[in-house]
Amino acid sequence: MTPVGLKFDRNALVKVLVDAGAKILGDKVNCPFHSDTNASGGVFQDDGGAWRFKCHACAVSGDVIDIVQEVYGDSFKQACTRLGVENGQGSIHTGNNGRAPKPPAEKRPAKTYPTLEVLAESMLSWSKHVGGSPTIYNYPDVDGDVHFAIIRIDFDDGRDKVIRPAHCGDDGWSFGDPPGLLPLYHLDHLNDDAITTIIVCEGEFAADAVCGLGLRGTTSSHGAKAARKTGWQVLAGKSVTILPDNDAPGLAYANEVARIVTGLNPPATVRIVNLKDHEPRMPDHGDAVEYLELQGDARPIDTRKKLLQIVAGTPEWRSPVEQEHLEHPRWRPFPTKLLPETLRRFVREGAKALGCDESFIALPALSVLASAIGNSRRIRLSNTWTEPTVLWTAVVADSGTLKSPAFDLALKPLRDLQSAAMVRHARQIEEYEKDLLRHECDVKDWKNSGRKQGHRVPEQPKRPVACRYVCSDTTLESLSQLLEENPRGLLLARDELSGLLKSFDAYRGGRGGDIAQWLEMHRAGSVTVDRKTGKRTTHVPRASVSICGTIQIGTLRECLTPEYYENGFSARFLLAAPPKRKKVWTEADLPYQTLDNYVRVIDGLLSLQPSENEEGQPYPLSVKLSPAGKTAWVSFYTDFAELQNRAAGDLAKVLSKLEGTAARLALIFHLVRQAEGDETIGDEIDEQSVKAGASLVWWFAYETKRLYGVFAEDEAAREDRELCEFIERHGGRLSVHDIQLGIRRFGTASQTRDALNRLVKGGFGSWLPTEPRKQGGRPTELFCLSSGGSVYKTPRESLETGFVDVDGVGGTKTQGRGVPE
Repeated sequence: MTPVGLKFDRNALVKVLVDAGAKILGDKVNCPFHSDTNASGGVFQDDGGAWRFKCHACAVSGDVIDIVQEVYGDSFKQACTRLGVENGQGSIHTGNNGRAPKPPAEKRPAKTYPTLEVLAESMLSWSKHVGGSPTIYNYPDVDGDVHFAIIRIDFDDGRDKVIRPAHCGDDGWSFGDPPGLLPLYHLDHLNDDAITTIIVCEGEFAADAVCGLGLRGTTSSHGAKAARKTGWQVLAGKSVTILPDNDAPGLAYANEVARIVTGLNPPATVRIVNLKDHEPRMPDHGDAVEYLELQGDARPIDTRKKLLQIVAGTPEWRSPVEQEHLEHPRWRPFPTKLLPETLRRFVREGAKALGCDESFIALPALSVLASAIGNSRRIRLSNTWTEPTVLWTAVVADSGTLKSPAFDLALKPLRDLQSAAMVRHARQIEEYEKDLLRHECDVKDWKNSGRKQGHRVPEQPKRPVACRYVCSDTTLESLSQLLEENPRGLLLARDELSGLLKSFDAYRGGRGGDIAQWLEMHRAGSVTVDRKTGKRTTHVPRASVSICGTIQIGTLRECLTPEYYENGFSARFLLAAPPKRKKVWTEADLPYQTLDNYVRVIDGLLSLQPSENEEGQPYPLSVKLSPAGKTAWVSFYTDFAELQNRAAGDLAKVLSKLEGTAARLALIFHLVRQAEGDETIGDEIDEQSVKAGASLVWWFAYETKRLYGVFAEDEAAREDRELCEFIERHGGRLSVHDIQLGIRRFGTASQTRDALNRLVKGGFGSWLPTEPRKQGGRPTELFCLSSGGSVYKTPRESLETGFVDVDGVGGTKTQGRGVPE
């Protein structure tokens, strides 16, 4: 009797038993046999004096103690004994001062009527409204006998309608529902194994209209909120189409019915058809009747054909859990067109020369530019909100996908500068060592004679500091020393980021001190490190460290432990995980001019000088938004705040960090355009830079959501995603045989078809009709991957679907203007 795998509310029955003396009769409680929010269960005493439980929603009923023991086991027997209940008999004495509960008051027998028509006429006699005639909707049982009906009266004075249920007993017809679950409307026409397609409407009038087209229509009684009062078992294993009313209760009713019939044994297949999405448009609060009336003079056979075509084109309904399992967001190409001209050309031509995805170059290049600016500039959004130019980027890809050559290309200018600086530093060290030897001689001379003559102690030469642009050391002690010597900031470049993620707290016993310091560096905050060697404390007031690197998706999933999600460390990375592509030889090469322009921009950013505070310490200059830039920023901020409000969990943490990233990107784009020599750009950040930065953040928001979904997928979901990606890499259309040969886990054609049918069921593809072979034999089975995921939607649509708009902030028609192709 007890459904398996459901949660039970132990307190529901405990409360009933404990309060039995005063409240057991007539009380409603949450049923422990299903997710019950409407208190559908009750405890009562039958004619034999036994205490019984019944749920009016799921129809579970039985002796209280039997149910308690079945649900909670023998451990609950003692509680029942203490309450004075034995085998469902006797009374419960814990309430009402130890007295037995009062016997239930005798109910006055319901008034009966000889026929249903007489009962309906009686409704008019006691009504206060004027005029009207009753409409009777009979609900026959499977044998065609009518024992239940709904009576509706619409009064002539236009006032509210009256609807009453009625049932037939031994003494005749009376108002109210019969015991047990109610029958479906037209049940006698549905209980036929030959009928496979049923259309469920909301209301008897709508169901009759559908039946008028020669289709099998039905509904449940008592409106949109009472679907569970009806027995739906007759629809088990059938194809069910639901036509909801065009309002919120109608859609809620459709989803509730879908949940019920897909839970039958065997489950029904369900489609929910929103007629408001099809011409002619159904009005607000309209139903199937009004939609059919809008067909005008169309013949019923034509209307039926049109309706069936709409049903055939509607994907199968999935519960939220199933939909989340089947959902495989598609990769969106990196929006390179948003980048400033020099960077855009470098990314596109570099990717073409290497034969890799453009994101492989774009992400590390953004970190390179951010580190070149470093602590020289920051964006001021308000008097209390500023953002530094610090970016942490990671390209997520497998080995052999050319991610390392792309990474090296993006870092080449900075590494060349670093090599030249280290050569200069080596020469400076040589000179320093010579000066140090001379200093030692000078000190000896001073000790021998100069001291007596009152000469000053010879000043020791200062050890030269290496100018650093790039580093790979991730220990806090080393990094803090480098930052102290290079207050402008650094780029931490690791071709394999797993070393960085695994190095935290390596010397601290995992106590979490390193992570807190790294989080400070993302906001260019102050970092203080107490060094154990040398007994010196290092303090960096503005520790600006940008990061770029690559990592494999499996490694990233393993490295990002729950702690990284909780403290927000993972949320600070901008991620891109393009699908694997086949290597193709190319004669294309990166033009020298393109690389020279990229180098020139980096040199221009490195030439930016910070200000100085009162203590003579370097201090970043603040760059403000222009009036048009401020308007674009507020528009983005408003739309992105709506997205954050609807997000939850790890994704919500990512969005909170991406908000500030949009401002950082806007500043980077503004300064890059200045370094390019753009004469149209002023000292303030304009609308174009703000929109480009904000639009790129919309892309990162989608990509992060997609990747987090990959991290959370189980084995079945991962296999479905990999199958989609395999088909997409091969043109989006493959035969069963080709897929079976290309993916090792498919041993037979039958296994391959089963996997593809699962994709069809989820709406990710379809089977293509093929012509028979000329030489005879079975036609080739072709599967075509759906292409519906190639169009970007506006941010407001993104809130519902997860897609993003890379052309603008807020989705207005003017957005994206000024962003060059």
